[in-house]
Amino acid sequence: MATRTSGADGSWYRAVLFHRCLDLAREALDAGDGRFGSVLVEPTGAVLFA
Repeated sequence: MATRTSGADGSWYRAVLFHRCLDLAREALDAGDGRFGSVLVEPTGAVLFA
């Protein structure tokens, strides 16, 4: 996963995380589960769980 490296507001990193959530939702839907995806992130930007 990418690290929080661009933009003072972190908007690029939030977009990366959002797209990862979409990917996870697609994987869940393809597996027959609900179409949900989530990523748990620390305030420092480190991904704890995806």
